[in-house]
Amino acid sequence: MPEQVSVENAMYPEYAAGERELGSVSGSGTASGGFGPAGAAVAVYLVCQFGGELTVNVANTGKTTIPCGTREDPTRTVFELDATVAVLSVDVESAEGSAWALTVTDAGG
Repeated sequence: MPEQVSVENAMYPEYAAGERELGSVSGSGTASGGFGPAGAAVAVYLVCQFGGELTVNVANTGKTTIPCGTREDPTRTVFELDATVAVLSVDVESAEGSAWALTVTDAGG
């Protein structure tokens, strides 16, 4: 596994060194987050308290189901964007009561 960046808040997943963090969001059930500008590709690092999977929609690219990872071994999913975006939106859907956290990074592209 590549070198990881450890995030100060123990709730959020670690992410690959060399990727610029755009932001993090956590919740239970359905939530949305807005992040700063992003390049042509972003990576979503996902962890969940009890496993399972979430549905994520990044920058209106369509809903994608992602399996949950752990803080030390998060699930990393790359989303290719049509162009750079000024404000990146991320919508998350999960079962009510399912605690999750994600970190979004600029994955280049």
